[in-house]
Amino acid sequence: MRTPAITLLVLFGAAAMVRALDLTPQFVLAEKDSKEQQVSFRDADRKVLFLPPAGWAYSGQANRFQFNPKGSQATQAVIEAVPLKEPKNLDPATLKAFKQQALAAVPAGSEQATLLGEAENALMPGGNPSYQLTMSYKLHGKEFRRCSMLVNCPKEQLLVRFSADKSDYLTLLPVFNRSLMSWQVVEVKPAAPAPVASQPIVEPAAAQSSS
Repeated sequence: MRTPAITLLVLFGAAAMVRALDLTPQFVLAEKDSKEQQVSFRDADRKVLFLPPAGWAYSGQANRFQFNPKGSQATQAVIEAVPLKEPKNLDPATLKAFKQQALAAVPAGSEQATLLGEAENALMPGGNPSYQLTMSYKLHGKEFRRCSMLVNCPKEQLLVRFSADKSDYLTLLPVFNRSLMSWQVVEVKPAAPAPVASQPIVEPAAAQSSS
């Protein structure tokens, strides 16, 4: 059973009123003859640069970005951003909730969802700590592998998933990992206020003496 997004907000202590990183992709001007298209995500005071794998389709909106090899529905990658009131630690309670959510979030109709392994800081996108789970499940008679990762950023937690048919997983996982490690936060300096033109000082007219 898939966990609704509102449940994710409760699990990871997010505040609905905190402004989240917007994962609607904005194109970044590519170098001439480049086969890769870098995108950026924004909020009020920063942007994130991200490089999807070459030849993969992608789309995004608000707090969710998804990408996959063109023509492949079996392989899916998703990044979700959950805003935080304040920085959080990957404490035992948070990791327990993450494991429960990850196992519950396999596709509807899946069977035999199994946790195969877990690792701390196997990847650190943007230099941020993470916790990674590797799972297997069966769907429509096929066996799938999934990497689920919780990335602990100062202003949000990223929920990352990469799923593929077992036969393709080990080939495509390094491609996904290289893309995820392109995550780069750039602080955006507020625009300097426009200079105010000085006005000449007008001396008050001297009072005329009465005759």
